Amino acid sequence: MPSVARTLPTSEHFRLKQIAEGAYAVIATESGAAFSNAGIIDLGDVTLIFDTLMTPKAAKDLQAAAEQLTGRPATYVVNSHHHADHWSGNRGFADHVTIISTDQTREQMTTHVAPALMQRKESVADVTEQMEANKERLTTETDQR
Repeated sequence: MPSVARTLPTSEHFRLKQIAEGAYAVIATESGAAFSNAGIIDLGDVTLIFDTLMTPKAAKDLQAAAEQLTGRPATYVVNSHHHADHWSGNRGFADHVTIISTDQTREQMTTHVAPALMQRKESVADVTEQMEANKERLTTETDQR
């Protein structure tokens, strides 16, 4: 029986690409709020999410896409490493999934990255100042490659 092509879920934050039966690459768009890539894997009786992107908005779309593709909510989330753009979406999954990472990744997330993110969040003026400096740099710098 020939396979039937189906339309993959869409999001402003990422695009999906099927890479194998039941395995999907979640590829960040330039204009969205994912800021990194992720994966959705249908293991038959459970769904695994590999990284949860940077923002709750993107993570919400990731959850919806996983459920649409597999017919069930995610069961597991795997955090690949400590960079916040790969795990900040965890908070959108935490109530109903088992989150898996190495001890080293968890340690780095909780002792180094999370406090730095909280400090940035509390210092909006500093973030605004840094954004303005980055905007100015973008207008003056050139790519030397």
